[in-house]
Amino acid sequence: MKWNVIIQDSKTGNFKSYNIFEYPDFRISMENLFKRQYPQERFLSELDQEIHHYFRAKIEWEMFITTWPPHINSDEISRIISEYHINRSPEQPLPEQIHVNVTKCYKIDVYSQLRANWERFADYMLSENQKYVTSLITNPHSLD
Repeated sequence: MKWNVIIQDSKTGNFKSYNIFEYPDFRISMENLFKRQYPQERFLSELDQEIHHYFRAKIEWEMFITTWPPHINSDEISRIISEYHINRSPEQPLPEQIHVNVTKCYKIDVYSQLRANWERFADYMLSENQKYVTSLITNPHSLD
């Protein structure tokens, strides 16, 4: 199975494509969901609960996006001047980088990415579920 989302690499800070089924706990959860053979409505409800559990509001699955060009307001400018100019002793070097609070910033997690394309993701998962059922019919001992 393959379904890519965009995440931020925690080591490099770069954005990258990530197949959610490479996350072992989630993949096992989906395989268990397939085994239960729920009717479609219940399957989709359970699917939503599972992706919520694994990918909602957890820092490792979150990233922030902002407007282009990013900008800061006058309060943030004042904070930066105060912290890095006025309140900095002369012998203290300027930092190589500082964190700023941009005016418009939106948190996006993997759950919200999946929900943004829910119909397509749901169709894909229903199709994968059907493949699982078909494999059981053609090879009933595959779970042994």
